[in-house]
Amino acid sequence: RMQIGIIGAGKIGATVGRLWADAGHKVRFATRHPDVLKDLAKDIGENASIGTSKEAARLREVVFGGVPFGAWPRIGRDSGGESGGAGQADEKPQAPG
Repeated sequence: RMQIGIIGAGKIGATVGRLWADAGHKVRFATRHPDVLKDLAKDIGENASIGTSKEAARLREVVFGGVPFGAWPRIGRDSGGESGGAGQADEKPQAPG
């Protein structure tokens, strides 16, 4: 099973995280409001935990971003570049450059 970090736990991040956790993967949710996620992690069960962006990125095989495109620079700073080779996925198409 994979270790998956999910940054952003709105409708999309929470749904994707729940599906992965239900499939047996270990999911670490990260958000600016971790107290809000306590009920989500408890509802999902033992495969879900909450933490910081840095914790979600560290030692994860996949990091999923469920945040607005403009938030990525802040997330990069908050995570300290900890994704170190992890695959990264985002639910939105890239903004035109």
